[in-house]
Amino acid sequence: MTILDTPLRQKVYDAIQTYGKTMTFHSNASTSGHGTYNPATGLYESVPTSVTLDYKASPPSEYNRNWRAGDNVQEGDVLITLPALNLNSTFESDALRVGMKVVIDSATFVTERLEKVYSGDVVCAYSLQLRARRDA
Repeated sequence: MTILDTPLRQKVYDAIQTYGKTMTFHSNASTSGHGTYNPATGLYESVPTSVTLDYKASPPSEYNRNWRAGDNVQEGDVLITLPALNLNSTFESDALRVGMKVVIDSATFVTERLEKVYSGDVVCAYSLQLRARRDA
């Protein structure tokens, strides 16, 4: 760890605890959301347990119009920052990824892009691009 890791991780966490908004993050703890396929029965069995956790993240902010040129940003996409400090380690390693469902108030989003923000040697926050889901 570098000299900045501990204080920066704590500052990001403290700022989001003070000014952030609680959101619900959903994902399966497996790369296969269907479970294991049994060819004898033709059914998916042992469907993985769904991971659902509430965390505070920065309030969603819209992308600036000039960010859209040549980027994978659509109208209505939002950006949030999730602090890495005190995240559930299983959630952080297994569930926090592109395609994860995020519910903010009554709006449902899907993670389009996830970037790690380092404070030195360790991740101090995650920057998530979210896209509104029309079908959920």
